[in-house]
Amino acid sequence: MAPKTSKARQAVTKRRIDRRITRREDKIGCKREHFQVTAMTIAAQECSMPLSGDSSRSSHISRPGKESTADPPPHACVAITLSLLRVKECKMTQWIVHYANACGQLDDWLDRIDKGISAARHRAERVSTAINLDIVVQVWPGRVIDIMGFAGYAPTGTMMQLTLDPGNENFARNMGEPFERMVAHELHHVMRWQGPGYGETLGEALVSEGLAGHFSRQLYGSAPEPWERALSTAELAICEKEAQRYWNTSNYCHGAWFFGQGDQPPWAGYSLGYALIGRYLECHDGESPTSLAHEPAERFRTHLSRSP
Repeated sequence: MAPKTSKARQAVTKRRIDRRITRREDKIGCKREHFQVTAMTIAAQECSMPLSGDSSRSSHISRPGKESTADPPPHACVAITLSLLRVKECKMTQWIVHYANACGQLDDWLDRIDKGISAARHRAERVSTAINLDIVVQVWPGRVIDIMGFAGYAPTGTMMQLTLDPGNENFARNMGEPFERMVAHELHHVMRWQGPGYGETLGEALVSEGLAGHFSRQLYGSAPEPWERALSTAELAICEKEAQRYWNTSNYCHGAWFFGQGDQPPWAGYSLGYALIGRYLECHDGESPTSLAHEPAERFRTHLSRSP
Protein backbone atom coordinates (compact mmCIF):
# COMPACT_ATOMS: atom_id res chain seq x y z
CA MET A 1 0.00 0.00 0.00
CA ALA A 2 1.38 3.38 -0.96
CA PRO A 3 2.16 5.72 1.93
CA LYS A 4 -0.51 8.32 2.64
CA THR A 5 0.13 11.87 1.53
CA SER A 6 0.31 14.72 4.02
CA LYS A 7 -3.21 15.87 3.09
CA ALA A 8 -4.57 12.36 3.46
CA ARG A 9 -3.01 12.06 6.93
CA GLN A 10 -4.55 15.39 7.90
CA ALA A 11 -7.98 14.23 6.77
CA VAL A 12 -7.69 10.98 8.73
CA THR A 13 -6.50 12.86 11.81
CA LYS A 14 -9.40 15.33 11.58
CA ARG A 15 -11.94 12.54 11.45
CA ARG A 16 -10.30 10.67 14.31
CA ILE A 17 -10.12 13.73 16.56
CA ASP A 18 -13.64 14.75 15.61
CA ARG A 19 -14.99 11.37 16.72
CA ARG A 20 -13.06 11.45 19.97
CA ILE A 21 -14.12 15.00 20.84
CA THR A 22 -17.73 14.24 19.98
CA ARG A 23 -17.71 11.23 22.31
CA ARG A 24 -16.12 13.30 25.06
CA GLU A 25 -18.57 16.13 24.42
CA ASP A 26 -21.50 13.79 24.84
CA LYS A 27 -19.98 12.30 27.97
CA ILE A 28 -19.33 15.53 29.86
CA GLY A 29 -22.26 17.51 28.53
CA CYS A 30 -20.11 20.22 27.00
CA LYS A 31 -19.08 21.86 30.26
CA ARG A 32 -17.41 25.19 29.66
CA GLU A 33 -13.80 25.40 30.93
CA HIS A 34 -13.73 21.67 31.59
CA PHE A 35 -14.56 20.90 27.99
CA GLN A 36 -12.06 23.44 26.69
CA VAL A 37 -9.23 21.76 28.59
CA THR A 38 -10.50 18.33 27.55
CA ALA A 39 -10.65 19.28 23.89
CA MET A 40 -7.16 20.74 23.93
CA THR A 41 -5.84 17.68 25.73
CA ILE A 42 -7.29 15.35 23.11
CA ALA A 43 -5.74 17.43 20.34
CA ALA A 44 -2.37 17.46 22.10
CA GLN A 45 -2.44 13.71 22.65
CA GLU A 46 -3.35 13.07 19.05
CA CYS A 47 -0.73 15.41 17.63
CA SER A 48 2.04 14.98 20.22
CA MET A 49 1.90 18.70 20.94
CA PRO A 50 2.85 20.60 24.10
CA LEU A 51 -0.19 21.77 26.04
CA SER A 52 1.56 24.99 26.91
CA GLY A 53 1.78 26.04 23.29
CA ASP A 54 5.46 26.91 23.83
CA SER A 55 7.48 25.17 21.09
CA SER A 56 10.70 25.91 22.93
CA ARG A 57 9.85 23.42 25.68
CA SER A 58 10.85 19.78 25.30
CA SER A 59 8.17 18.25 27.53
CA HIS A 60 5.50 16.96 25.14
CA ILE A 61 2.62 14.53 25.39
CA SER A 62 3.45 11.64 23.10
CA ARG A 63 1.86 8.46 21.91
CA PRO A 64 3.10 5.38 23.77
CA GLY A 65 6.30 4.00 22.27
CA LYS A 66 7.09 7.10 20.22
CA GLU A 67 9.62 9.74 20.99
CA SER A 68 8.65 13.37 21.44
CA THR A 69 9.97 15.89 18.99
CA ALA A 70 10.44 19.61 19.49
CA ASP A 71 8.44 20.51 16.40
CA PRO A 72 4.73 19.69 16.11
CA PRO A 73 3.63 17.53 13.18
CA PRO A 74 2.15 19.19 10.07
CA HIS A 75 -1.43 18.46 11.08
CA ALA A 76 -1.10 20.10 14.50
CA CYS A 77 -2.85 23.29 13.43
CA VAL A 78 -5.74 21.25 12.06
CA ALA A 79 -6.19 19.49 15.39
CA ILE A 80 -6.02 22.62 17.49
CA THR A 81 -8.37 24.47 15.16
CA LEU A 82 -10.83 21.61 15.36
CA SER A 83 -10.73 21.57 19.13
CA LEU A 84 -11.34 25.31 19.33
CA LEU A 85 -14.25 25.02 16.92
CA ARG A 86 -15.74 22.36 19.15
CA VAL A 87 -15.41 24.63 22.17
CA LYS A 88 -17.15 27.40 20.23
CA GLU A 89 -20.02 25.06 19.42
CA CYS A 90 -20.64 24.68 23.17
CA LYS A 91 -22.03 28.24 23.10
CA MET A 92 -20.33 29.25 26.32
CA THR A 93 -22.15 32.12 28.00
CA GLN A 94 -20.53 35.40 28.88
CA TRP A 95 -21.26 38.55 30.82
CA ILE A 96 -19.66 41.65 29.32
CA VAL A 97 -19.44 44.72 31.55
CA HIS A 98 -19.36 48.10 29.79
CA TYR A 99 -18.07 50.95 31.94
CA ALA A 100 -19.15 54.50 31.09
CA ASN A 101 -16.09 55.88 32.85
CA ALA A 102 -14.30 58.27 30.51
CA CYS A 103 -13.98 60.80 33.33
CA GLY A 104 -12.61 58.24 35.81
CA GLN A 105 -15.42 58.58 38.34
CA LEU A 106 -15.46 54.82 38.92
CA ASP A 107 -11.69 54.26 39.01
CA ASP A 108 -11.60 53.57 42.75
CA TRP A 109 -14.52 51.16 42.53
CA LEU A 110 -13.84 49.05 39.44
CA ASP A 111 -12.44 46.10 41.37
CA ARG A 112 -15.31 46.09 43.86
CA ILE A 113 -17.88 46.34 41.07
CA ASP A 114 -16.28 43.48 39.14
CA LYS A 115 -16.19 41.28 42.23
CA GLY A 116 -19.79 42.07 43.11
CA ILE A 117 -21.07 41.26 39.64
CA SER A 118 -19.04 38.04 39.52
CA ALA A 119 -20.27 36.95 42.96
CA ALA A 120 -23.91 37.51 42.02
CA ARG A 121 -23.42 35.63 38.76
CA HIS A 122 -21.79 32.70 40.55
CA ARG A 123 -24.70 32.36 42.98
CA ALA A 124 -27.29 32.73 40.24
CA GLU A 125 -25.77 30.12 37.95
CA ARG A 126 -25.88 27.56 40.74
CA VAL A 127 -29.68 27.62 40.60
CA SER A 128 -30.54 28.92 37.11
CA THR A 129 -29.54 28.48 33.49
CA ALA A 130 -26.55 30.57 32.45
CA ILE A 131 -27.32 33.35 29.98
CA ASN A 132 -25.42 35.90 27.90
CA LEU A 133 -25.64 39.39 29.34
CA ASP A 134 -24.39 42.91 28.71
CA ILE A 135 -24.10 45.13 31.77
CA VAL A 136 -23.77 48.90 31.46
CA VAL A 137 -22.30 50.60 34.52
CA GLN A 138 -22.67 54.37 34.72
CA VAL A 139 -22.45 57.26 37.16
CA TRP A 140 -25.55 59.44 37.43
CA PRO A 141 -25.93 61.46 40.64
CA GLY A 142 -29.52 61.95 41.68
CA ARG A 143 -30.75 58.91 39.71
CA VAL A 144 -30.12 56.33 42.42
CA ILE A 145 -31.95 54.99 45.46
CA ASP A 146 -30.73 57.51 48.02
CA ILE A 147 -30.44 55.08 50.93
CA MET A 148 -28.31 52.73 48.78
CA GLY A 149 -26.29 54.97 46.48
CA PHE A 150 -27.12 52.94 43.38
CA ALA A 151 -30.03 51.65 41.32
CA GLY A 152 -30.63 49.02 38.66
CA TYR A 153 -32.72 48.70 35.53
CA ALA A 154 -33.26 45.76 33.17
CA PRO A 155 -35.03 46.91 30.00
CA THR A 156 -34.50 43.76 27.91
CA GLY A 157 -33.67 40.08 28.10
CA THR A 158 -30.03 40.69 27.21
CA MET A 159 -28.97 43.79 29.13
CA MET A 160 -29.05 45.48 32.52
CA GLN A 161 -28.01 48.96 33.59
CA LEU A 162 -26.39 49.72 36.93
CA THR A 163 -26.40 53.38 37.93
CA LEU A 164 -24.02 54.40 40.71
CA ASP A 165 -23.29 57.57 42.63
CA PRO A 166 -19.93 57.29 44.43
CA GLY A 167 -20.56 60.70 45.97
CA ASN A 168 -23.66 59.46 47.79
CA GLU A 169 -23.06 59.16 51.54
CA ASN A 170 -24.54 55.65 51.59
CA PHE A 171 -22.71 54.32 48.55
CA ALA A 172 -19.50 52.96 50.07
CA ARG A 173 -21.13 50.97 52.87
CA ASN A 174 -23.53 49.28 50.44
CA MET A 175 -20.93 48.14 47.90
CA GLY A 176 -20.72 44.67 49.42
CA GLU A 177 -23.61 42.22 49.51
CA PRO A 178 -26.31 44.91 49.04
CA PHE A 179 -24.79 45.72 45.64
CA GLU A 180 -24.70 42.03 44.74
CA ARG A 181 -28.36 41.65 45.71
CA MET A 182 -29.25 44.50 43.38
CA VAL A 183 -27.47 42.71 40.53
CA ALA A 184 -29.39 39.54 41.38
CA HIS A 185 -32.68 41.45 41.44
CA GLU A 186 -32.06 42.91 37.99
CA LEU A 187 -30.87 39.55 36.69
CA HIS A 188 -34.25 38.04 37.46
CA HIS A 189 -35.89 40.81 35.45
CA VAL A 190 -33.60 39.86 32.55
CA MET A 191 -34.63 36.24 32.94
CA ARG A 192 -38.30 37.18 32.98
CA TRP A 193 -37.87 39.29 29.85
CA GLN A 194 -36.81 36.09 28.12
CA GLY A 195 -40.24 34.68 28.96
CA PRO A 196 -43.43 36.74 29.33
CA GLY A 197 -41.56 40.00 29.88
CA TYR A 198 -41.76 42.51 32.71
CA GLY A 199 -45.38 43.19 31.88
CA GLU A 200 -47.69 46.05 30.96
CA THR A 201 -50.40 45.76 33.61
CA LEU A 202 -50.23 46.54 37.30
CA GLY A 203 -50.58 42.86 38.19
CA GLU A 204 -47.73 41.88 35.88
CA ALA A 205 -45.46 44.55 37.36
CA LEU A 206 -46.27 43.44 40.92
CA VAL A 207 -45.40 39.85 40.08
CA SER A 208 -42.17 40.78 38.28
CA GLU A 209 -40.94 42.90 41.18
CA GLY A 210 -42.00 40.35 43.78
CA LEU A 211 -40.24 37.50 41.98
CA ALA A 212 -37.06 39.56 41.57
CA GLY A 213 -37.04 40.45 45.25
CA HIS A 214 -37.49 36.84 46.30
CA PHE A 215 -34.81 35.74 43.83
CA SER A 216 -32.31 37.86 45.77
CA ARG A 217 -33.57 36.24 48.94
CA GLN A 218 -33.22 32.79 47.36
CA LEU A 219 -29.56 33.49 46.53
CA TYR A 220 -28.54 35.31 49.71
CA GLY A 221 -31.02 34.28 52.39
CA SER A 222 -31.49 37.98 53.06
CA ALA A 223 -34.24 39.91 54.78
CA PRO A 224 -36.60 42.01 52.66
CA GLU A 225 -35.07 45.23 51.32
CA PRO A 226 -36.43 48.50 52.79
CA TRP A 227 -38.73 49.00 49.78
CA GLU A 228 -40.07 45.46 50.21
CA ARG A 229 -41.26 46.09 53.76
CA ALA A 230 -42.33 49.71 53.51
CA LEU A 231 -46.04 49.25 54.34
CA SER A 232 -47.78 48.76 57.63
CA THR A 233 -50.30 45.95 57.93
CA ALA A 234 -53.15 48.41 57.48
CA GLU A 235 -51.53 50.07 54.45
CA LEU A 236 -50.85 46.69 52.87
CA ALA A 237 -54.50 45.68 53.21
CA ILE A 238 -55.67 48.90 51.56
CA CYS A 239 -53.19 48.52 48.70
CA GLU A 240 -54.23 44.91 48.17
CA LYS A 241 -57.83 45.95 47.56
CA GLU A 242 -56.74 48.67 45.14
CA ALA A 243 -54.45 46.24 43.30
CA GLN A 244 -57.26 43.72 42.87
CA ARG A 245 -59.34 46.44 41.27
CA TYR A 246 -56.62 47.56 38.86
CA TRP A 247 -54.84 44.22 38.37
CA ASN A 248 -55.42 44.07 34.60
CA THR A 249 -55.04 47.80 34.00
CA SER A 250 -52.26 48.77 31.63
CA ASN A 251 -52.58 52.54 32.02
CA TYR A 252 -51.84 52.47 35.75
CA CYS A 253 -49.34 55.02 37.05
CA HIS A 254 -46.11 53.11 37.68
CA GLY A 255 -44.53 56.05 39.48
CA ALA A 256 -47.45 56.26 41.89
CA TRP A 257 -47.49 52.57 42.72
CA PHE A 258 -43.77 52.03 42.99
CA PHE A 259 -42.17 55.40 43.78
CA GLY A 260 -44.79 57.29 45.78
CA GLN A 261 -45.43 59.84 43.03
CA GLY A 262 -49.17 59.89 43.65
CA ASP A 263 -51.75 58.74 46.15
CA GLN A 264 -50.04 55.46 47.06
CA PRO A 265 -47.44 55.24 49.85
CA PRO A 266 -43.79 55.20 48.68
CA TRP A 267 -42.68 51.78 47.43
CA ALA A 268 -46.19 50.35 47.78
CA GLY A 269 -45.83 48.21 44.64
CA TYR A 270 -42.55 46.66 45.75
CA SER A 271 -43.90 45.77 49.19
CA LEU A 272 -47.15 44.46 47.75
CA GLY A 273 -45.40 42.35 45.12
CA TYR A 274 -42.98 40.92 47.67
CA ALA A 275 -45.84 39.96 50.00
CA LEU A 276 -47.78 38.43 47.10
CA ILE A 277 -44.92 36.17 45.99
CA GLY A 278 -44.11 35.31 49.59
CA ARG A 279 -47.63 33.97 50.12
CA TYR A 280 -47.48 32.00 46.91
CA LEU A 281 -44.17 30.35 47.85
CA GLU A 282 -45.49 29.45 51.29
CA CYS A 283 -48.27 27.45 49.63
CA HIS A 284 -46.14 25.81 46.93
CA ASP A 285 -43.25 23.77 48.29
CA GLY A 286 -40.62 22.90 45.74
CA GLU A 287 -41.13 26.03 43.66
CA SER A 288 -38.81 29.00 43.68
CA PRO A 289 -38.33 32.39 42.02
CA THR A 290 -36.02 30.61 39.59
CA SER A 291 -38.57 28.01 38.54
CA LEU A 292 -41.29 30.66 38.35
CA ALA A 293 -39.35 33.15 36.22
CA HIS A 294 -41.52 32.58 33.14
CA GLU A 295 -44.87 31.98 34.79
CA PRO A 296 -47.74 34.30 33.80
CA ALA A 297 -48.85 36.84 36.38
CA GLU A 298 -52.39 35.50 36.57
CA ARG A 299 -51.10 32.37 38.28
CA PHE A 300 -50.28 34.44 41.38
CA ARG A 301 -53.36 36.63 41.60
CA THR A 302 -55.26 34.54 44.14
CA HIS A 303 -52.43 35.19 46.62
CA LEU A 304 -52.69 38.96 46.40
CA SER A 305 -54.84 39.16 49.50
CA ARG A 306 -54.56 37.25 52.73
CA SER A 307 -56.97 34.38 53.16
CA PRO A 308 -59.85 35.35 55.48
